[in-house]
Parts: sequence; structure tokens; C-alpha cells
Amino acid sequence: MPAPISLDDAVRRLYDGPAADFVRVRKELAARAKSEGAADVARAITALRKPTVAAETVNHLEDQPLGELLAVGTALRAAQTRLDTDEMKRLTSERHRLLDAVLATVSVSPAVRDEVRCTLLAATADPSAEAAVASRTLVRGLRYSGWGEVDLSDALAHRDAAARGRAALRIVNTDSADREAEREAAARDAERRTAMQEVERARHRLSAAVDAYDAAKAARDSAQAALAAAETRVRALDER
Repeated sequence: MPAPISLDDAVRRLYDGPAADFVRVRKELAARAKSEGAADVARAITALRKPTVAAETVNHLEDQPLGELLAVGTALRAAQTRLDTDEMKRLTSERHRLLDAVLATVSVSPAVRDEVRCTLLAATADPSAEAAVASRTLVRGLRYSGWGEVDLSDALAHRDAAARGRAALRIVNTDSADREAEREAAARDAERRTAMQEVERARHRLSAAVDAYDAAKAARDSAQAALAAAETRVRALDER
């Protein structure tokens, strides 16, 4: 005898499947839950919303390219925190390359493609949006304004989806563990280069300060000598 249908089972079937079948499958699953005596589950399933075309497209993206893009987003946010401009520039370029590669795998209208792009950019900019995309349960697209957090209100199938998204994200990124290790090593190298550059700049500033001090000291000695000579001349004139 099959196990009773759960809300998680229903979410997985509905958002993994084609949106064209969403309403029919949702009705069937809710009826099944109700027949099993799980009225609360049936109501929760009925409340699940059909995703927009852009949300469905993001939910169905392949794991590997999406995981790589999200991993670059994580690394980019870390570089921004460190104010590592060289690494930020490199990762931003890498993000654009991966984003274009992901978008090349979908066949949608220009308007939907733009919404998918905005959603993926939001996922690379904000960790909560990243988890939301990784959950594969988006019902609408996301947009990042350039500051603050991404608005996730009514963006997911239900409130627990983002938490599962974080777990799913770890699975998605497992296959690219070596690549992530390489990124971390590169980040450490970049941080060391930045530190060495700061040391070199400090040395130049110190050298310039020493030169300025020596020049000021020489000017002081010259002024003192001129003052002494002038005073001697005054005394000589007074004695005449």
C-alpha cells in the first residue's frame, strides 16, 4: 500500500513537472490527500500556486550550470566583503560568462529571458535569493535593486521552501567542490597580492616621508645659518 501523500511530495511533483499539468496534478494530489484523511495537507496542496513561465524556467534549469553560477555569486559576495577589487572584477566577468551559458540552454521569449536573467542575478547577489532559486519552487521571478535584500514575498511555493533550498544548494555544489577549492585558493592568492601591494605602498610612503624630513631638516639648518650670519652682521654694524 503506498505511503500517504505529504506536502513535500506534492511540492516536488508539482514544481518538477511541466506547468501545463500543474492545475490538473494539483487537483489530483489534493483529492488523494483528502481521501487519505489528511484534510490539512489537502488544503495546503490546493493553496500551492502555479509558477510563471520565468519561474518554471528557473526551476527546471540543469543542476551543473546553475550550481556553478550560484557558487560564483557566493565567491563574489565574499570578495565584495573583503573589498578585493581585482577578484570582484574577475568574478563579475565569470558571472556574466556563466549567466550567458545558462541562458543559452533555455528557449523562451525575450521578455521571459530578461526575467530569468534578473532572477539569476538576484540569486548571485543575495544569499536568501540564492537559496530560493536552489529550492526549485519559485512561483515568480526575482529582481535585485542593487542594495538591500531581494524581496521574496510570495515568491516561493511555501514558507519552508527556502530552508530546503539551502540544503539543495549544498547538493548542487557538491559536484563542483574542486572548482570551489580552486576559487578559494585563488581568493587567498589575490588577498595576499593585495596585502603585498599595501606593504609596497607603505614603503613608498615611508621613503617619501624620510626624504621630506631630510629636506625639511636641511632647510632648517640653512635658515639657522642664515639667521646667525644676519645677527653677526647686525652686531658688527652696531659696534661701529
